Amino acid sequence: MRAVLYTRLASATPEEVEAERSECERIALAAGCQIVGHVHDQSPDRSGLGRLLNTTPRGKAIDALVVASIDRLSLDPARLHQITEQLKQSGVRIITPHPSLDYAYQRIRDALLAPWDPGDVSDRKDDADDRDPSED
Repeated sequence: MRAVLYTRLASATPEEVEAERSECERIALAAGCQIVGHVHDQSPDRSGLGRLLNTTPRGKAIDALVVASIDRLSLDPARLHQITEQLKQSGVRIITPHPSLDYAYQRIRDALLAPWDPGDVSDRKDDADDRDPSED
């Protein structure tokens, strides 16, 4: 499985970037991946990730994208959803060190993106507010 490592640290020293790259490399090798590249973004627009996403569908040069944490792709739930869907449609798997935590993050993201239906909510008081304080 061919993989690209993706790191993003907004204001990082070269040592911090190298530490995150090393962590991604460890994750990739543990998953049995052949590392074919590394993309690092330091800018807030994640332009390196954007270029990677734009080239992936055409040639499918990679099978996996390795990240230290899913939030490296985006902190914005809508954008994260868009990125993960684009990778999924391209057949690119996201590999992270804590897939169960990332799954939980994705579930929260999906819940935040879902249309909100408050149901039958009225302006009634909570039952606890109806108690007589002298009964305590």
